[in-house]
Amino acid sequence: MFWQTIRRLRDKCYHAPRSIKDKISVLVNIKKNILGRWREYFKDLLNPVIITPPVTHEMHLREEMIITAAEVLQPVKTLKAGKAAGCDEIRPEILKALNQGVLWLSHVC
Repeated sequence: MFWQTIRRLRDKCYHAPRSIKDKISVLVNIKKNILGRWREYFKDLLNPVIITPPVTHEMHLREEMIITAAEVLQPVKTLKAGKAAGCDEIRPEILKALNQGVLWLSHVC
């Protein structure tokens, strides 16, 4: 089922963006610059600079809003098998088979 989904997604036409905005919202439309911007974006995303800001009341509120792995795992366990995939083409069986992927899902949420 997983590989059927992958094949179906590959068959769809995919058009890469022809222009994107850089950090200061300037439109970039040269392919080399677009790829450079994506490289820069993911470098910043995956290698964050750790700065310890002063603790504020707003930060405590944000910490309360963080979704834990247990909060994601509980609804995933209750999903019924054999149901249709959502708009993201992910079926319940795939979510249940993630095991350690639940940590990744909780990070995304």
